[in-house]
Amino acid sequence: MNNFIDILSTHFLICQEMIEGKGEDSGFEEYNEAAGISCVCDGCGGLGALSYPMAENKTGAYLASRITGGAVKAWFDDSIERNCVFDVQSLKQMIFVWLKSCESRSGSSGIKMKGSMIRSFPTTLACIAAYEQSEGIMTKHIWAGDSRTFYLTQKGLQQISEDDIEGEDALSNISNDGVLTNVVTADGKFELHEKDILINEPCILFAATDGCFGYLSSPMMFEYLILDALYKADNVESWKNNIRSFIGEFSEDDYTISLMAFGYDSFEAMKQTYMDRHDYIGNIAVAFETASDQERKQLWQIYRDVYYALS
Repeated sequence: MNNFIDILSTHFLICQEMIEGKGEDSGFEEYNEAAGISCVCDGCGGLGALSYPMAENKTGAYLASRITGGAVKAWFDDSIERNCVFDVQSLKQMIFVWLKSCESRSGSSGIKMKGSMIRSFPTTLACIAAYEQSEGIMTKHIWAGDSRTFYLTQKGLQQISEDDIEGEDALSNISNDGVLTNVVTADGKFELHEKDILINEPCILFAATDGCFGYLSSPMMFEYLILDALYKADNVESWKNNIRSFIGEFSEDDYTISLMAFGYDSFEAMKQTYMDRHDYIGNIAVAFETASDQERKQLWQIYRDVYYALS
C-alpha cells in the first residue's frame, strides 16, 4: 500500500466563530501514513445553553463539541493502532466516557436541568475516516444530527449522511428548520450512524456544519459556492480563503468545514475537472433564485436524484 499522505491531493480545515471565544463549532483533521480523518462538531446552543462554573462558564454546547472532537481524535489514533479498524460502537463508548468525565468535572452537580429542551452536553458530529485498500480508498462516514458529510465529483455533489430530522429533506429544511431527533449527549442516549463508501475516482470529500449550508437558498447554491470558490482560486490556500469568505457573506452562525481530495495531480488539474460542472450548476442555482414554486420543485427533483444517490 502507498503512504496515505502521498495519495492525498490536498486537505484543509476552516473553523469560523461568529463571536470570538464563544463559538460552539469545532473541527479537526489528521493525516498520517496509514489514514486520514476530517471531523466537524456543532454544539447545540439551544439544547446546551446552560453554563458551567468550573469550566470558565462555557456552555454545555461549547464544551460538548470540543470534548466530542477530542474523543474522535483519540479513537482515530487507536483505530490506526488496530490496522484501521474503525469500529463505531467503540467510538460511541469513548465519546460517552469523555462527556461524562467532563460533566463530572464541570460543576454541574448543583445545576438542575428542566424541560425536554435541555440536554447534557449536546452536539452534532460528522466525520469521514479514509484509508487505502487494494480496491481503492475506503471512506467511513459517521454522523449524528444535521452536520453532514459530502462526496463531490464532476458528476455533482452528493450528500452521504442522512439528517436526523423527521419529514425534511435538504431543501425543505432550509425554510422549515426541522427539529433534531438525535444528537450526541452525555446521557448516552444517541446513535452514531455509519456508511462505508469505496472511492476509485477523483473526488473531493468534506464534512460541514449547518452554518455552511443552512442559510443558502438551495443545496444547488451550496455546490455552486464550493465550485465557484475553486474556479476563482489560484491555489489551495486561495480556494480555502474563498470558501471562508463566501460562506461568511451569508452565514448567521459559526461554520466549520473539513475537506480532503484525492486523484488530482495538481491544483490546476482539479480546477479543470470541475469547469463544466461549475457552469452547469451555476445556471441551475441562479435559475432557482427567481423561479416559481412549481419550477423550483422541478429543478430540485432533477438535482436531488444525483444529490441523494448515495444516501
